[in-house]
Amino acid sequence: MFIAKHYIGKWLLIISLPLFGATEEAAQQENVTTTSEATTLTSKTEEQTSESTLKVVELSTTMAAPILNSFETTVAPDPTTTTTEPSKTLKPVLVRNVPLSKPEENTYDSGYPSNNNEMPYVAALFFSTQSHKWFCAGTILSKGWILTTASCTTYADYVKISLGATKRSKPKLVMYVTSRAFHMHDHYDKKKYRNDIALIQVPALSFSRSIKPVTLPKTSLYDEDVAELWTFSAGWGLHNETEESTEELHITQIQVLPNEVCFKTRYGKAISEGMLCGLPPNKGATCRLDSGSPMVLQDDTLLVGIASFANQHGCMSRTPIIYTKILSYISWISSTAGISVS
Repeated sequence: MFIAKHYIGKWLLIISLPLFGATEEAAQQENVTTTSEATTLTSKTEEQTSESTLKVVELSTTMAAPILNSFETTVAPDPTTTTTEPSKTLKPVLVRNVPLSKPEENTYDSGYPSNNNEMPYVAALFFSTQSHKWFCAGTILSKGWILTTASCTTYADYVKISLGATKRSKPKLVMYVTSRAFHMHDHYDKKKYRNDIALIQVPALSFSRSIKPVTLPKTSLYDEDVAELWTFSAGWGLHNETEESTEELHITQIQVLPNEVCFKTRYGKAISEGMLCGLPPNKGATCRLDSGSPMVLQDDTLLVGIASFANQHGCMSRTPIIYTKILSYISWISSTAGISVS
């Protein structure tokens, strides 16, 4: 196998032939040591909240694919709402550390394996420090930029980017960039996961049938335009100690909840204006998603969200997944990446 390495400014390019995917070891985000700054990060004291409020857990792709488990609203039941038994005290846990469902528990799959080139804008992101690794998904915005969550880029020294990877171990293109290419939102809140959005600058990409950018929504699009619509969200579900295959890109159907319903869920004050609630159609649907998994409208593939967090109950509960709302960050994306959005 031939391996060539080149440093170009802030980019470390590594080209390997033949390309192959190595299994990435999941890592816990707490107690991560960053070698770039030689700073030891201590584990954070968990904040306690009342039993009436769902505590949040970051939806990381290295994570246990479990998702939320207790969706409760004061409005009358309808197809967009689900009520489960009231949960006990909810403890914040990164999704990659939440107990996984066993394969036999997934009796119904609301999604399907992606066909070749069906979602050419989805990127597989393998983040690393000198001692830890974790996995996330990203979305190609242009020839020079990939979008993901700030909770994915935080603490990482560099990222391996695999593109055109319907099969995760067989990408069409692989590149590496250092943390100097990461652009996190200035007001990202690591405790509350607010403004959970980041851009990764990459060397100019050549587009093809298997590598293409997603379409960003126009600034004239409003929240009510997407409320209750069905979307597709995609990921590999590469989670810590996963018991399922994570080789194939998997597409899951998610319904957007209206803001007024989202604010009344048992997440309480954890939900802010820059977030979007997505309700899976059945238990286990979110086992296939990753942090940063894109949410696109089914009719025109407009990007409306990227997966941010869930709660400690995991993927076998039918409660909303919280996405970063792209509509709230169009101006930030445009000014940071220089992408024109009309």
